[in-house]
Amino acid sequence: MLPGLRIATLFDDGHSVIDSDLYIADLKLKKKIQLTNTPKLLEMRPSWSPDGQKISFDSDGAIYSAKVFDLR
Repeated sequence: MLPGLRIATLFDDGHSVIDSDLYIADLKLKKKIQLTNTPKLLEMRPSWSPDGQKISFDSDGAIYSAKVFDLR
């Protein structure tokens, strides 16, 4: 899969990050999928696997990995 655009959303209150979730979007297909919906985690520093099948991120010192869905 070759996504057109990869997005991680971060929300802040002007002083610190207070919420975040990861999305993948394809501009060509005009679709997006929310990868995470975790109110208690702040997904930070997302990084794609070399094969594009997973995205890893850290939150509070722990490392997580999410499988990326095909948008077609």
